[in-house]
Amino acid sequence: MVQVCRQQSTMLTVVVSKVNFKLLFITTEEVSSTEDLHCENADKCAYWSDWGPCSQSCDGGTRTRTCSDSDAYVVGELGLEARRTLTTALRSPLNKRHQIIQTYITFCFPYLAYWSDWGPCSQSCDGGTRTRTCSDSDACSGSSSDSEDCNTQICPYWSDWGPCSQSCDGGTRTRTCSDSDAYVVGELGLEARRTLTTALRSPLNKRHQIIQTYITFCFPYLAYWSDWGPCSQSCDGGTRSRTCSDSDACSGSSSDSEDCNTQICPYWSAWSDWGPCSQSCDGGTRTRTCSDSNACSGSSSDSEDCNTQICPQAITWPMGTYGLLKPTTRCPNQWATGHRYHDTEDDNPFNAWSSPCHMSGPYDTTTNVYQNFCMKTVDIADTDDQSWPTGQYCIFRKGGSCPSGMTEGSVYWDNEDDDNANSYSGELPDGVYNIDTRIEFCCQTSGYTSNPIYLPMDTSFFLFKFNNECQQVHGMRATSEYFYWDTEDDDNDDEATGNHPYEGVVYSGIRLEFCYYERI
Repeated sequence: MVQVCRQQSTMLTVVVSKVNFKLLFITTEEVSSTEDLHCENADKCAYWSDWGPCSQSCDGGTRTRTCSDSDAYVVGELGLEARRTLTTALRSPLNKRHQIIQTYITFCFPYLAYWSDWGPCSQSCDGGTRTRTCSDSDACSGSSSDSEDCNTQICPYWSDWGPCSQSCDGGTRTRTCSDSDAYVVGELGLEARRTLTTALRSPLNKRHQIIQTYITFCFPYLAYWSDWGPCSQSCDGGTRSRTCSDSDACSGSSSDSEDCNTQICPYWSAWSDWGPCSQSCDGGTRTRTCSDSNACSGSSSDSEDCNTQICPQAITWPMGTYGLLKPTTRCPNQWATGHRYHDTEDDNPFNAWSSPCHMSGPYDTTTNVYQNFCMKTVDIADTDDQSWPTGQYCIFRKGGSCPSGMTEGSVYWDNEDDDNANSYSGELPDGVYNIDTRIEFCCQTSGYTSNPIYLPMDTSFFLFKFNNECQQVHGMRATSEYFYWDTEDDDNDDEATGNHPYEGVVYSGIRLEFCYYERI
């Protein structure tokens, strides 16, 4: 006889933990069915569908299946009696439902009732084991103890960072890796960690192969990037780049860059200025010292080559006739000398000069002034083999015209009108020397003061400034100086014309600036 069991049925879902087999929850739902279910075959029907696809291709996912009979309850292979018992329980009042289900589970699945909770894991990482025990060896199937793997994630292999090498301005600190093959990419899933753990516990000849295979499969974008190129700067911040050999495999652009060498470059503020060169030409050395050994890189003293140019042979004064202001030392050999006595202002006179001032005198603030000259009066063409080099400076004119390449100018001193005592002697620059004074100058204006010129170094000398800077001369140290002549106060006619020495007419007086040169 064929009997139809039911047409209206109850959907029954019982969920048991896969970890410890404890009952988690049970739900029901009334459903209609038009399919006849013959009782004698009820315990043989297959109620579960095939498993669906996994939600992830690696690093762990989930998959699902469905039951075509809502009353089917599967914990192992349940028979018809099990389904009837649970269906009766679910149709009972709430206060009896759990009692019936628990009694049934204890009777039919005693091994679920006697196992203890899992104990602690033996390792915090890199894989350990945990155990549980059965309180009734007769009720538990097999052994009275059970174990499983736990904490399979890879342990961190890096040590803590060490101390910094500097307290400020940038230093370095280091850490060490206890296993050079440890590989961590962000937050890896359980499956990834298991794979890598297996690799790290494998013999060395297999380890790299396992890791590379896993990386290439799960992280393909890591396999196609080149190594980082060199940094564009050694300090103070640069960039380095890398390229991707397969644009389809790399996310975004096929090139990548990052900052590098961001540490501050060594600074030089603690170093003194360079000292004088030991030679004026043919190569010498100069040194400097560090006032703070912590701020300077390496030794506390430093040296470098200087004045490496070849020494000129037999330098002579340039061609032509001209004059220079006489210093307190002497004039060049075979040059003539002369002087102009300036009768300066008598009422409240205020002649002034720099300190130091190497201009030959005598002079003071309350009396008159001697202006002394060194005059080159002979032009010997076969020995004077150079012209005045380009630069920015002035000299006295002599002989009616300026040397080649120089331009003319003049300065006029309106000397004291009352009881004027002007006088002169010897060789003088071109000009007018009566109760007033006009002196003619030649100025070189076509070069730069920073480009050193070559002049004889056997004695000290003066060059007038054309602007407010001293012309640099090879092998000579320049000192900036000045003199101020307090000229006539009433109806003063002081004047400076053309290209003349700096500064010229200043208030009721003449101020000229000049540079004193002495051998280094």
